[in-house]
Amino acid sequence: MNTLFEWRLQDIERKADEALRIKYEVVTLRSYVDRLECANREIRSENAGLRTELQAVQDQVRQLMEVEE
Repeated sequence: MNTLFEWRLQDIERKADEALRIKYEVVTLRSYVDRLECANREIRSENAGLRTELQAVQDQVRQLMEVEE
């Protein structure tokens, strides 16, 4: 084979390998992002529940303070 052709072929193979590596990294990062989004939804849900619970306790405290007045 022609040396120039072999160099060109090796360059194409190297670029293809690099593209596959980058694709794997992107897929891996997307998986991490998906897990973070799921965790974020769970935290938001927990936060909303705690906010509701806090509001209920604050309402009870207000009612108790009104009774004492």
